[in-house]
Order: sequence, then structure tokens, then C-alpha cells
Amino acid sequence: MEKYSLNDVKKELSHLDKNELIEICLKLTKFKRENKEYITYLIYNADNKTAFTQEIKHEIDCLLLEAKEKESPYLIKKSLRKTLRLINKYIKIIGDKSIAIELLIYFCSNVKKHDLLKSRNSVLYNLYNMQTKKINTLIHNLHEDLQSDFLKELDIIF
Repeated sequence: MEKYSLNDVKKELSHLDKNELIEICLKLTKFKRENKEYITYLIYNADNKTAFTQEIKHEIDCLLLEAKEKESPYLIKKSLRKTLRLINKYIKIIGDKSIAIELLIYFCSNVKKHDLLKSRNSVLYNLYNMQTKKINTLIHNLHEDLQSDFLKELDIIF
């Protein structure tokens, strides 16, 4: 099957009528779960990113409370990785670097708040440190005004 460029696909889509576009979108949602989640976000949540971000933070809180109940560092690590997979999925869907930083800072601050690093496990510390490095690299790609705001929040975490 021949692959076409994004510009070619865009031209072809502009020639289709409304019903044909709806059919193509529905086929895409049936094809892959990520497509369905992305289209759902675009239709229902893209206009109100703050409310959507609050929903994500609530999910993070629930997952971290579950992680806090775990006894072994291994199970805590699994729970934290599950939470990070969820956060990274939403970051990919939203596509906004400032919201990505906000969610990762929220994750790190709640990990500290719930004292999930208490076991002195090196894997947990490495997981936490990797997220702080990721936050730093994302912050340095932003505008200077936003950088200073996020750096202040990041200093609170440490």
C-alpha cells in the first residue's frame, strides 16, 4: 500500500463531504483505542483544558492513594509506573508542554506528600529523579516567563 504525505491526505479530506468524514472518523475510532481516546478528547475536552487537567489530577490522587496502601517497594514501584503511564498517555493526548509540566510536578509533589519514597529503595528514587529531569528539560523549552513560574514550583518539590 502506498503511503501519502500529510498534505496529500489533507487535500483529499477537503474534497469529502460531511457524512464521509464522519464515517472515516468512526472507522479510526474502531481501529485503535488511542484514536478513540484522542477523538473523545478533541470533541469533549479540548475546549476546557483546566477541567480536564483537574480530572487527571483526581485520577493521579486515586492511584497514589492505592500505591500508599502497598507494603513492598516492588508493588509501590508498579503502582507509580502505572500512574506515570497514565500521565504520559494524557500528556500525549493534550499536546501542551505547560500542562505536561503541571501534571508531572503534581505527580512528584504528591509522591513526596504521601511519603512513597520512605523505603529508601533505589529504584523508586531513580523513578522520581527521572521525572524531575524530564520536568527540567520540558521547562527549559518554554518561554522565559513560564520557566520562572515552573522553576519556583519545582523548587518547592525539592
